[in-house]
Parts: sequence; structure tokens; C-alpha cells
Amino acid sequence: MTTPPNKRDQRRADRKANITGAQSSLRQGADAKKNPTSGTPSRPPAGASVTKPASGATDAYKTPPRSTPSAESEASSTKRDQRREARLASITQQREQKQAQLQAARRRQMIGRISLVVGVVAIAAVLFLFIHSATATNAPSSGAVNGYAQGITCDALEGTAAHYHANLQIIVNGQNEKVPADVGFGPGGSCLFWLHTHDTSGVIHIETPNASRVYYLGDFFAVWSKTVNQSGTILLGDPQVSSASFFGHPIDKNHPLTIYIDGKIYTGDPMKIVLKSHENIWLEYGAPLVTPTPYNFAANGL
Repeated sequence: MTTPPNKRDQRRADRKANITGAQSSLRQGADAKKNPTSGTPSRPPAGASVTKPASGATDAYKTPPRSTPSAESEASSTKRDQRREARLASITQQREQKQAQLQAARRRQMIGRISLVVGVVAIAAVLFLFIHSATATNAPSSGAVNGYAQGITCDALEGTAAHYHANLQIIVNGQNEKVPADVGFGPGGSCLFWLHTHDTSGVIHIETPNASRVYYLGDFFAVWSKTVNQSGTILLGDPQVSSASFFGHPIDKNHPLTIYIDGKIYTGDPMKIVLKSHENIWLEYGAPLVTPTPYNFAANGL
């Protein structure tokens, strides 16, 4: 006779079976999640009709792929880089345009300045040629006259290397013949020779750029003859003096030439009298003779 199982043992066996079944179900569920397509498909209940899915229906049940966070981040970074590169390209283009505009403006300014300088130089050149032409045409020659005044030029300003004065008095038949003013000046005072006069006092101004040169009375007469048309001459005639004639008149017994230098008789060639500072030169032609009176340089500020 079989002894019926204890109720307590039966309950223990039932619980163990339940636990074993639950564990098996859990394992099957976990395997299904890891690999849905693997494993043995569940069989339909007995007598149930099996319906095959239509072609392509399986794909409809597939879960669409999802974009990962790393892919989205990379796409966002790419767009930001593209926008940054576009901004940099735009800024670079604007800078290049501004630089080109500045360079063009500088070129225009440079061309304007060069044109202005060229214009000024051209005007100055034209004026120089005009003045030089006028001076060359009208200015007295610096060539020698009877061997005197060689190289003495008519300049715009007085020479400054040496400046001194001598006085010349011309007496004809007892009458004073004044030496003209402005002897040695060019037309309209455009220039003046190194030997010249400013008034009719007879004062000869020696203003020269060559302090070592010796000047003679013949040099002054040569300069006088160059400017005779501008300054006039004495009534006796043109300033031509030699050992045989005086201003175109003969020197003989009836018309002697008496020369005084600082009150003393001089018997040499009058053209070779050296011009010295504060020197008094008297040329007396004919008769009667007049006692020389020295020129007072100090009283006249010379």
C-alpha cells in the first residue's frame, strides 16, 4: 500500500517547479531580446492555421536605424565650420577690396603730385628761357674794349668779395663835365657791371667778386662805352681815350691832357691808372687849367 505524499513535500515540489519554469522563461526572454531572429520559433497551438506574411512584410516590422549622438555632433560641427569659413572668406574679400581702393587712391595722389611738380618745373623752365633770352639779347657784352674790361660781366647783383670807391673828375677847357649816372648798368637796371656809377658825382663803385684783381681806369672807360646808349655821354663825345686822343679829340700842344692823381701830376698812360680806394683822379683837357679839388669821401659816407 502506497503512502500518500506529505502535503508539505508536495507544496515544496510545486514551488520548485514554478521557480524552475520561471527561470527558464526568463532565460528564453533574455535570449530573444539579444537575438530576436535566433532561437526556435514558437509553435502555433494545435489545430491553428498558420498564415505566412506577405513578401516584404517582414521589412516593415524592422526598426528604422537611429542616428547616434556622435554622428549628430559631427554634422553640427561641420555646419559650424562651413559657416566660419564663409565668414572668414567674406572678411578677407572685404579687406582685399579696401586695400585695392587705398592703393588706387594713393596712385591717384602720386600721379597728381608728379603732374604738379612737372607743371611747375615746365613753367620755371619757360620763364628761365624767356628771361635768359631777353638778357642775352639786351645785356651789354662782357668782351674787352681796346683790351680792357675783359671778363667783367653784367650781373644781377653786386660782387661782394671787394667793395671800394674812387672819384673821377673831367675838366674840358676849364669847365667840369659830369660823369653820367648809371654808367655800367644794363637796360632798365636789369644788371650792373663790377665797375659802375650811381650818380653824377664822379664816384666809381668797384664791387667785384674777385678781390685779387686789379682794375684800371681803362676798364671803367670800356664799361662806360658798353653802356653809353643807356647812360649817355658827356658833351665832349664817347668815352674813348688813348695817348693821341681824348673822347675823340686830338691831344696836341694846343689841346694838352693834364692828369692829376690825388693832386699830383701823372705823366703815364691814363688808361693804365690803377683804381684804388678813395683815390682822386683829375683829367683836364685843354686850357685854362683848374686847380684840383679832392672829393670828400668821408663826408659822403664812403
